[in-house]
Amino acid sequence: MIQKKNERLIVPELLNKLKLGPDDTVLDIGSGTGNLTIPISFLVGKITALDHGKCLESMRKRFPKSENIIFLPGNILDININTLFSKILLYSVLHYLSDSAQVLRVIKKTARLLESDGILLLGDIPNINKLDRFLSTNEGKDYYAKFIKNIPNPIL
Repeated sequence: MIQKKNERLIVPELLNKLKLGPDDTVLDIGSGTGNLTIPISFLVGKITALDHGKCLESMRKRFPKSENIIFLPGNILDININTLFSKILLYSVLHYLSDSAQVLRVIKKTARLLESDGILLLGDIPNINKLDRFLSTNEGKDYYAKFIKNIPNPIL
């Protein structure tokens, strides 16, 4: 359960990097069902959750008293946003895009939505070198051995 243990460290790490405060307005692109949006909402003035409508509906059900969360269904590339944000978070999003040109379009559009002194955090981008390093450790080997037992026909 290494992964489950380490997932608990994500929110504190983001809080440290984003330096969130009560005056911040945050855009969480690819917010999903709110695993990051909800805890961040307690620390900021407003947070806009941008994702597919079904994901946002699940977040509303999980957290119905979301007074400072703005739910914005859609794709960052397809919608117009006329607001600037002090902080923008793209966590576990970029690797879902179709190619590097689309990644660049998302980053450029997102950067235009930042206040002049704002912070943009791109996080959890898969890194094969990091995976290789992890799997070369004893902890990584043990994790992989336990993980692979649960897969009927592993490719690796």
